[in-house]
Amino acid sequence: MTLTRKTTLTLAATLLCLGTFSTNFSHAETLPDLSLQAKLNSTLRGNFAFTAWRSCVQSKSPIAGFDPVTHELLADAEAMSFVESGIVRFNGDGTLKADDIRVTMVGAPVIGTVPVQAGLKSSCQGTYAVNSDRSCSVKMTCSAQLPDNMMMTMNPFHYNGTIDMLYKTIAMTESDGTIQKISFSQNGSPTPIYSLERVCASSGTLINIGK
Repeated sequence: MTLTRKTTLTLAATLLCLGTFSTNFSHAETLPDLSLQAKLNSTLRGNFAFTAWRSCVQSKSPIAGFDPVTHELLADAEAMSFVESGIVRFNGDGTLKADDIRVTMVGAPVIGTVPVQAGLKSSCQGTYAVNSDRSCSVKMTCSAQLPDNMMMTMNPFHYNGTIDMLYKTIAMTESDGTIQKISFSQNGSPTPIYSLERVCASSGTLINIGK
């Protein structure tokens, strides 16, 4: 077949377009699906009631309590446990919030002290990510109003969990030994008066109670 100049130009233009399409298509295949995580996060939405048990080792003085790399204890510390209950709301967009969390502390059995103390309330906010296998991770910062206009801030909290098939129950654990900072400030000041460090392990169950 003899190609005319017009046919040759048309064929060249077609091949050029196909080459451009092929290049763009290959590039598009390598791009991450930015909406996938948002879709997965949207599957977790609503109010969940929870009860959790937390056990911690907390430094006694405002100095570095743990080695930041090995997590070795560097200063005098005390063991304490907490029972926590409340409601956390997963917003369906990767953010969460919990208000009016009730905390009961179980301290060391020392004569003259009250080993079980209830009445502390805290609130938390943070983010979460849901995976395709229904595992999830949560990161939070929490705070509690104390007497004498004192504010206690605790962070970071790192949790890993598993969601049941109906998205009605979440089993959550905190077991990576993250060093948490407990900061105390007064009169709304952003600068803490002093801080303590602790490492904790915890486990709890969250139950969907509706939207």
